[in-house]
Amino acid sequence: MDDFKSHFRLTKSSTEEVIKLLNSKREMKVKKGRPLISSTKEVLLSIWTLANQESFRGIGDRFGVNKGHAHTIFIDFCQKMCRMIGKFITWPNDNLERTVFKFEELRSVSLPGVIGCVDGTHIYIKAPKEDSQSYYNRKGRHSILLQIICDSEMRIIDAFVGWPGSANDSRVWQQSPIYNRFLNESSRYLGDKYYLLGDSAYPLDTFLIVPYKDYGNLTVKQKNFNRRHSSIRVVVEQTIGLLKGRFRRLKYLDMENISSMSKVVMTSCILHNLCINQGDIDCTEDAFVDDYNEPAEDPITRNRTAAEVKRNQLADLLMQN
Repeated sequence: MDDFKSHFRLTKSSTEEVIKLLNSKREMKVKKGRPLISSTKEVLLSIWTLANQESFRGIGDRFGVNKGHAHTIFIDFCQKMCRMIGKFITWPNDNLERTVFKFEELRSVSLPGVIGCVDGTHIYIKAPKEDSQSYYNRKGRHSILLQIICDSEMRIIDAFVGWPGSANDSRVWQQSPIYNRFLNESSRYLGDKYYLLGDSAYPLDTFLIVPYKDYGNLTVKQKNFNRRHSSIRVVVEQTIGLLKGRFRRLKYLDMENISSMSKVVMTSCILHNLCINQGDIDCTEDAFVDDYNEPAEDPITRNRTAAEVKRNQLADLLMQN
């Protein structure tokens, strides 16, 4: 195709990198009795599928295979990519200082010690046949939840996907593997003093700083903190927008199996990071806007007193700059 990126939403170099990962010279059989396909065709079909909302019948016609074969090729691709998750979605254990420094460079007045920003987003799905109500969210649609943590360059450094859409961000956060790692191995993942930023749907903690609740009585210092906090935290919203803008299949997953849905979402996160690593960060269309807002509730906080002291210290520091 002449305009490669406008059709596939990845640059040619990013797509070639994926093909290399799957060994473009090796021919493979996707299923017994079906024709052999190359890694190149497998990758192009799969990226096209992620980049568009076209039906598998249309995708099959486009790539010269039948509907069922197109679906099998795509799911097989996602399974292969998910087996390589550790190559692309990794916590910067060996580079904590650089990650924090990059956040400090984001704004002229920044919060010191930020290692990442966390947020959740809903991936709309077809109503599951089992336990459908659990996947029914406050917007009146069925969904699964994706939680990501990103760095200042919009690289996803942790992803957790698959919880039903009826759950809130706070609950998903406290059930995620990374939360338990922070509890049990904090120094390994956060050093002595680093922390994440999250919005008010998350519980305040020593390793997760959220804005002050605004009930109309915030002080100047608290308002200043919230403003600075928001200006940094916006990077995770931009990351989600870029992810969904590039991989439009995430607008709605017309699939039956929750496990397969999760693999599709995680594959999109992996490819997102591959693009970031390749310097391919532009999206050819406007990013998908996620307009879901969590209820204004006060999440349960594990270590509130120490967390409040830390947040107040950061607010004091910002007032000095």
